[in-house]
Amino acid sequence: MKNKIIQSILLFVFSIFVMYGQKEIDKKIFNQMVNYCACEISHSYTKSYSENGKPENVAESVFTEEQEAFRNKISSKISNCDIDKSISQTELIELLVRNKYRTFATKLNTAIERVKSFYDTNKEEEFTELIIEGFYQDPNIKPIADKYSSVTNLKNILEIELKSFSDKILVSQNNPNTKPNNQKKKPEKLIDPKEESAFSLIWLVIILLPIICSVMLFYHFNQKIRELHKKLNSNELNSKQSCNDVSFKVDEFEGKLNTKIKELELKINTTISTKLEEFKQKQESKITSPIIPQVEKSLTYKKPELPVIPKAEEKIMYVSKPNKEGVFEESSFSNSEKTGKYYKFTLQNNSEANFEFLNTMESVSMALDSPEKFIELACHSKDALNQYAKKIITIEPGLAIKQGDGWIIKEKAEIRYE
Repeated sequence: MKNKIIQSILLFVFSIFVMYGQKEIDKKIFNQMVNYCACEISHSYTKSYSENGKPENVAESVFTEEQEAFRNKISSKISNCDIDKSISQTELIELLVRNKYRTFATKLNTAIERVKSFYDTNKEEEFTELIIEGFYQDPNIKPIADKYSSVTNLKNILEIELKSFSDKILVSQNNPNTKPNNQKKKPEKLIDPKEESAFSLIWLVIILLPIICSVMLFYHFNQKIRELHKKLNSNELNSKQSCNDVSFKVDEFEGKLNTKIKELELKINTTISTKLEEFKQKQESKITSPIIPQVEKSLTYKKPELPVIPKAEEKIMYVSKPNKEGVFEESSFSNSEKTGKYYKFTLQNNSEANFEFLNTMESVSMALDSPEKFIELACHSKDALNQYAKKIITIEPGLAIKQGDGWIIKEKAEIRYE
């Protein structure tokens, strides 16, 4: 229902716009103006062509026939074109075809059809300018106008004639009782129908808009009130139904609760009776049975003590840098941390030892000056070489195996720079 009302209102407003948006000049008058221009252009061209003395793509004999046809038949028909009583399109084209101007007639007919089609496709444009530019920009007429100056000069005359005629038509439409002036004189003051139509349309919209809005608002609030009444009625029914449901559920719960209480009382009484009987029987059995002394037996388990194996003492040695072959020479081993020592060896046994870089200020400074001699042969680092580091920390010790008088590096130590 709501959509139908809105559609009706929109259709009404659209009809008003269509009514006030009608054109000032109807199609019949528009075609009359087009036919007048075609008549004038035809006369100007045929006259200039026949008086030019130069044939266009025809033999001299044919050109002579065209000249005679213009003088004897065409000139009298179109020399005095009248916009009020203009020759029709069909009559003009047949006149040209019958009298040796078939090619021009075909081009002109195409141009006329094209210009007349502008009436439906160009609703907002000025008709005078539309017709004139339509002819002179047409691909069939433009080359003719460019070649013959008389056709070009005719453009200004046609503009004046069409403007005067359209103004006369507009005045007669706005003043139906006024007889049109036959003189080709532009009125001093004209009423612009576009402005009058726009003014009337604005006032009509101003009047109709509040009415339309009021109707839509009334309908909208009426619908809301109806929906509210429906909701209130449904809520009232739901509340009654919910009250009945709650009352029924309370009664059902109360019955179940009473049943559970009775069952619980019965179980408690039965349990108490059973326990009293058991207690009496125990007391009676204690009185009748002899007392037998019990012998306490205590068994203790002692965990055997394991022999303590003394841990082998780790031997610490301080070593100089490895040689070019990556071997620590045993002759450089020392028990104390002296100058010239760069690695600390922890001997696991006589053939294996763990080693790490000796992190002293002197050893760090020397190692960073020549890392290829002091570091890279026995260590590898996770990060890049940092020659500005203050410390060289061993993350994972390396492994060396004794072979002859030296210790061969089996696994390099892992270090980082700080």
